[in-house]
Amino acid sequence: MLSAEVMKKAFETLKEKIKDNPSEFQNKSVGKILMATVEGDVHDIGKNIVIAVLESHGFEVVDLGKNVPGDRIVEEAKKGNFDFVGLSALMTTTMMEMKRVIKMLKAQKVDTKVAIGGAVVSQDFASKIGADIYAKDAFDAITKLKKAMSN
Repeated sequence: MLSAEVMKKAFETLKEKIKDNPSEFQNKSVGKILMATVEGDVHDIGKNIVIAVLESHGFEVVDLGKNVPGDRIVEEAKKGNFDFVGLSALMTTTMMEMKRVIKMLKAQKVDTKVAIGGAVVSQDFASKIGADIYAKDAFDAITKLKKAMSN
């Protein structure tokens, strides 16, 4: 847990450096993404890495944090005009929460694509639960999200 806190501080520093030295990618938004680690999961180092890389490639990211209840994800997605909702899970015990959130988004008719990722997640799992995009890592996420934006 201590190393997770150190990583969190490192990412805060990295974000400040990016803000202080904007690149050509940061001058305009490529897309808007709502990110959350699903309820029951308190691990967000991977999600934080993905967010840092996405922001450095021009995506606007709203991070709801870790252990986020599905109803909060849906409510934020409804009011934020997002291109994507990104869901993260590290533990096998929380993977099915992704499925529940996707069902909730569809039931509420939230018009956004859902991208999922995490150490225990696979393309097969993503397909089974109705996710639009599976990203194995941050750079895979950039490639797939940009491709989806152009379609």
